Amino acid sequence: MTNLRFITLLNSLSFLIMLQVVDAQMDPCVDYPPIDGPTCYVCAPAGWDNFDTPAEVFDLDNLCCSSLCTYNIQDLSPTGGTFMHIQTATSPEMMGTTLTGLAAGAEYLITFYWMSLYCDPLSTTGPDLIITLDGEEYYYEAVYDWELIEICFTPSATEVDLILNPETIPSGGALVVDTGDCLEATLECCALQLDIEETWSVCPDQVLSIFGEAQNAVGNVSVTWDCNPSSGLNYLSDVSILNPEFNYFLGQEQFQGTSFTYSITIEDDLCEVEKFIVVEVLPTTEPQFELPDVCADDGSYAFPLISDNGISGTWLIEDIEPEDLSGMTVMNTFFPEEDLFLCPIQVQDQLFIDPIQYSMFELPEYLCHSDGPTYLLPEEDINNIEGTWNIEEIIMEEYYNASVNLIFTPYDTYCTEGYETTIAVWVDSLSFILPDTVCQDAGLILLDSISNEGYLGSWNINPIDPSEYQDSLISLKWYAANGQNACIDSFEYQLHVTGSVDPIFSLPALLCIEDPSILLPLTSKNSISGTWDLAEIDPGDLGEGIHSALFVSDSTNCSIEYRHEFEIVEASVPEFMLLDTLCALDNLYTLNNISDNGISGQWNIDAFELQDFEGQTVALEFQPDIDCAEPMFHSIFVQTAQVAEFSLPEYLCWNDPELFLPNESENNIQGAWNVNSLNPEEDAGMQIALTFTPDQRHCAGDVNFLIDLVDFASLSLNTINPTDCGTADGQIVIENVDLDFEFSIDGGMNWQTLNLFQDLSPGLYEIYSRSVLFPDCISISNVLLESPDAPEIENINISPVTSCLVNNGRIKVLASGVNLEYSIDNGQSWQFDDEFSG
Repeated sequence: MTNLRFITLLNSLSFLIMLQVVDAQMDPCVDYPPIDGPTCYVCAPAGWDNFDTPAEVFDLDNLCCSSLCTYNIQDLSPTGGTFMHIQTATSPEMMGTTLTGLAAGAEYLITFYWMSLYCDPLSTTGPDLIITLDGEEYYYEAVYDWELIEICFTPSATEVDLILNPETIPSGGALVVDTGDCLEATLECCALQLDIEETWSVCPDQVLSIFGEAQNAVGNVSVTWDCNPSSGLNYLSDVSILNPEFNYFLGQEQFQGTSFTYSITIEDDLCEVEKFIVVEVLPTTEPQFELPDVCADDGSYAFPLISDNGISGTWLIEDIEPEDLSGMTVMNTFFPEEDLFLCPIQVQDQLFIDPIQYSMFELPEYLCHSDGPTYLLPEEDINNIEGTWNIEEIIMEEYYNASVNLIFTPYDTYCTEGYETTIAVWVDSLSFILPDTVCQDAGLILLDSISNEGYLGSWNINPIDPSEYQDSLISLKWYAANGQNACIDSFEYQLHVTGSVDPIFSLPALLCIEDPSILLPLTSKNSISGTWDLAEIDPGDLGEGIHSALFVSDSTNCSIEYRHEFEIVEASVPEFMLLDTLCALDNLYTLNNISDNGISGQWNIDAFELQDFEGQTVALEFQPDIDCAEPMFHSIFVQTAQVAEFSLPEYLCWNDPELFLPNESENNIQGAWNVNSLNPEEDAGMQIALTFTPDQRHCAGDVNFLIDLVDFASLSLNTINPTDCGTADGQIVIENVDLDFEFSIDGGMNWQTLNLFQDLSPGLYEIYSRSVLFPDCISISNVLLESPDAPEIENINISPVTSCLVNNGRIKVLASGVNLEYSIDNGQSWQFDDEFSG
C-alpha cells in the first residue's frame, strides 16, 4: 500500500454491524454503513471514505469496463442491486470506515459479501482481499462468485477502524463488496464475559471472599471450578457459585507459602467462557525478639510492641517490675496484629531477671593531710569485685578543707552496683565539668551533682531539656549538701543553649532560561560553611522546570541542611489588544492588569480620563510581576473632540423650497440626520428639532438644531373710506394681530408695530405684514379705499329779477348727491337749501 491516508468514514458502504450486544438468542452483530442509493462514479458510499483513487458504487448494468475487457460478474449481490467497486492497479483503491458504540472486550460478529473480478482475455486471476479490523489483518484468497465473509472479533476500544484493501496484481482487477446478512452467518460469536481479578493473595487462617461478575449473559449461567493442584478445591466454600470464600486453615504454624491456580468456567444459553486466577497463600512470619538482659534493680520493663523484624502486636504480660522477680524466669506470649503481607504467627519467649551484686569496702570516714601525701584506693572490694575509682588516689595537697566523693565503678557494670563514699579532706576549691554551649536538639542533659572535688550537692535545674531554651542562657546554681565543709556553699554557672541554625542564602527562586550561570556560595550569610550537591546553577543546562540544590554544613555546630528550590522558565512577552487611537469624548479608559496571555503586572497608568489628554499621546508601560517576562510599551493618541459645523437657517418661510440636509458638515465630518429634508409648505407652522449624529470614525458628538417653518399670516383687515373727494381721512385697521408682528404700507420701506394706517386717500394699498422673529417671511394683502360719489348738477332754474326796487330774482339748483351743500359765491359760503332768492 502506498500513500495510505485514513479519514474517519461514516455514511456509505453497507456492512451490517450492530453496535450493541443484543439479548435473547441473536448473535452480537455490529452495524455499519450500508451500500445503497444511486450508482455513481468516483464516489464513496455514505459513511465510507476513499484512500488514494476513489472507489465507486455500481449496479450490474452500468459497471464500468474498458473496451479491452469484460468483468466476470454475472449476478446481482445477494443483498441488493448496488455494490461497491474497488479497482486494483499499481496504486490500489482502498475503503475504510469507523465502527462506533462498541464495548471493549466483548465479542462481535461482522459479515459482508464479496467477489474478485478479473478482466478477460488478459487474465483470469482476480485480486485477493485484505481486511484490516482494529489493527488486525484478515486475508481472503480470490473467489469468483458472491461469498459471505464472517469475522468474530473483540474490539480493543469503543471505536475501531475497518479498512478494505485489494491486493495489487500486475494484470489489474477489482473487487465488488456488498452488505452482509447477519442472519445467514454460521459463526456464533460469544458476547459472554467474565469480570474477575486474576491474582489474589491471603494469609493462612484468614477468609478470602472471591468476587467475579458474569456480563452480557443470555439465559441461565452455570459455574464450574477446577484447580491445580486439585486439593485447592477443598478450600473453597462452594464450587458451584461465582463468588465463593477461600479459607486455608493452618493453626499458627510456620508455613513457607503456596499458591493455587483455579480455572473458572461460566456458561450461558449460547456459549461458555473460561478464565484462570491464582490464589497465593502467603508464607507466615515468626516475630523475632532479642530481649535485653534485665537486672532486678532496673525500673519497670515493658515488653516491646514491635518485633525486631518489624511486626506489631501485644504480649500476654505487658510489663513487669524486675525488683519483684529477682532471679526468676518470666515466660510470655506475643500475639501479632493482622498483617496481610507478613502473615505473622504467635510466639513464646522467656526473660531471666538477674539478681543484684553489691560492691563493699572498708574505708576511713576521713583523711587528713598528716596521713601522707596520697591515699591509694583498693582495686577490688571485699568480695573480690574488681573495678575502678573515680580517682586512683587521693592527693592530699589537692584537697583543702573538703570532702572527697569516691565512686567505685565495677568493670562489669551489669547488675553490679558500684560503691560510693565520702572521705573528708580539708579543701577550699570547687569545680565542675560542664559544657559552655549545647544545641537545642541535644536531648536531655543530666548534670553531675558531685563537684570535681567530690562534694555532694544539687542543681536548681537538673536534668536540663535544651529544647525548652532556645538561644538563651540558663542560670545554673549548685547547692552543697548539709554536713560537708562549711566553706563550700554553692556554685553558679551560665549554660548557653543554641537553637538549630538555618543557613541563610539570598538565592533567586525564579530564573529565566537565558540567565547566566550562578555559582553557589560555600558560606551562608550567617557564616555557616558547607558544600552543595550542585556546584553552580546553569539555567540553559538544567532546562525548564522546578529544580533544587542541597547545602550540607561541614561543621559540627547546630546548623541543619538547607534545600533551595528554584524554577527555570522561558521568558514571555505580555500580549494586550489595545487601540492606537481614542476619542476625548469617551469615558474613563481603564487598563487590565492581566495580559491576554495571563501575565499579571502593573501599568504606569491604571486608568485615565480621556478628556484630560485631549490632543495628546499617552505613553503606557506595563511591568510584569514575574522576572521572566518582558515589559510592554504602547502609545495611545487621544483625538481632539470636534463639532460638526453647518450653516443652516433659523427658519424657513412657507413659500421656501424644500431644504435637503447635507450628510457632511462644512468641516468634513460625515454622519446622518434624524430627518433627511424639511418641506416648509407641508409642515408650515411647526418647529422642527434636528439632530446630526457623526459616524463613529469621527471624534465628534451629536449636534442639535431648531428650525421654525413659518406659516402665511392670514390677517383680518377693516377699512374706513375717505369721507369726501380729495379728503385724506381713510383708515385701514388690522385685526387679530400677534404681538410680535409689524406692518408696512409703502412696500416694506418703513415698518410699524401699530396695526392702524390712517389719513389715507382713496386708492389701492398693499399691506405688508411680518413677524419680527422671522423678518424674511412677508405676507401681502391688497386693500381698496373708495372715495364718495361727486355731486351732479342736473339743472339750474333761474327766475330773473322783475323789479328794480326789490331783489326778486331766484336760482334753484337741481342736483343729485348725498348731504349736498350749495354755494353761489365760489365756495365762500355754503347752504343746505338748493334755492337762492332775494
